[in-house]
Amino acid sequence: MPIINLQHMITLNSTGWLEGGNPEKAVAEGHIDLALELSKLYGKNIRQGQTFKVKGIQASMKAANSEYDVGMSTMTRFDYCPSTKHTRQAWRMAQPTWTKQKQLRSGAMFGSRYDDLEYAYNSDHAVNNPRVSTLFQGGLTDSDADKMVLYGNSNESDNIFALSDFYEQLKRPVPPSRYSAGDTVVKDAKFSDYFADQRYVSVASNASAGAWQDSISLPWPIDDTISGSALGWSNMTAPITEFPESLQVLCGLMHYNVYALPDDTVFQLQDNAMIYFSIWVESFKPIGNYNRRGRANRRGKSYARGKRFSGRRYRRRK
Repeated sequence: MPIINLQHMITLNSTGWLEGGNPEKAVAEGHIDLALELSKLYGKNIRQGQTFKVKGIQASMKAANSEYDVGMSTMTRFDYCPSTKHTRQAWRMAQPTWTKQKQLRSGAMFGSRYDDLEYAYNSDHAVNNPRVSTLFQGGLTDSDADKMVLYGNSNESDNIFALSDFYEQLKRPVPPSRYSAGDTVVKDAKFSDYFADQRYVSVASNASAGAWQDSISLPWPIDDTISGSALGWSNMTAPITEFPESLQVLCGLMHYNVYALPDDTVFQLQDNAMIYFSIWVESFKPIGNYNRRGRANRRGKSYARGKRFSGRRYRRRK
């Protein structure tokens, strides 16, 4: 059960808030590719076409400059695509088209085994991302390759192929319940889309401190010759959030937004902090269909006098 570690610099400028800043705007955002991070950890190619189980997440902060006088509290929201029947089916339906186009357009190159199907989380994640796979939606006569993303709208002018949009176009609209003898609607369906909307979890942390008190002189009974500045108090918490049930993350792609509470005043310099993410990955398994029974039998094969028996049958013969 590996731990993925990431870090990001965040800056909280209280002046910007007082001059009309939006408190709902994230002070930092980014994307996480668990398959890429695990490949760096193990030194081998971990493919993205899998369901990754995330057991827990931790977000912790530390001061990044000497002017860290008050601190901040943060709430980090992690968005992800849940691995459901329809999201996995959508991946399986798009994968053969990409594979066939890759075989027809592939050139001679070394290390081609590392060129696997890799999605971006959304169009923002696809920008300046060289690892995102491309697809020619118009076929081999299409001259512009479209980047493949999980969420968004498929748009040839923007060169975007969205898996969610692709799957919804292939499915029939959800019909309401009607009486058999008429068109009267009894109830509408409980859902409108087959491809699941993004889910999210939130993790909180803080690294706060009491305001600096400048030019403090100790009273006469102690020593009235000592003066300087003093820190009132400090507090830092960053507990790991362990989920009661592991998050089923499709393709291991996550998007995060960091929101912060401004504690500084206009008379104080802005605080800079470094936020660290620790993501607890429990396991991962392929999205594609595979026969578990067949795999178990292949591991348990036994040979005797030219005849082949599975491990289970061989034990019974004993």
